[in-house]
Amino acid sequence: MSMTGDFVDAPTALRIGLINELVAHGSLLERAVQLAASVTSTDQATAARIREVYDLARDQTGAQALAAEKALSADGVLITDPEAFAARRAAVFARGRTQPGQDH
Repeated sequence: MSMTGDFVDAPTALRIGLINELVAHGSLLERAVQLAASVTSTDQATAARIREVYDLARDQTGAQALAAEKALSADGVLITDPEAFAARRAAVFARGRTQPGQDH
């Protein structure tokens, strides 16, 4: 895409991992609200760390951004309630999404 400027249709984008899912136009608002609820249910300390990485990476080179992410990730992801995290993760995959590393 970068070299040719060609567009990729939605099914191809899903197959190659450029997008996570396809949503019918009539279901778009409902799905957006579901995603927003998911985002807001994320552990706030973890979300803050992720935003910090994004802020650091925004104005840096790729190598600098990766170094910043590595440094901030040294302590691991903050999970204050491991049982809630595991239940939430199981619920995401139960909705029919593929496990990481599987073909779409």
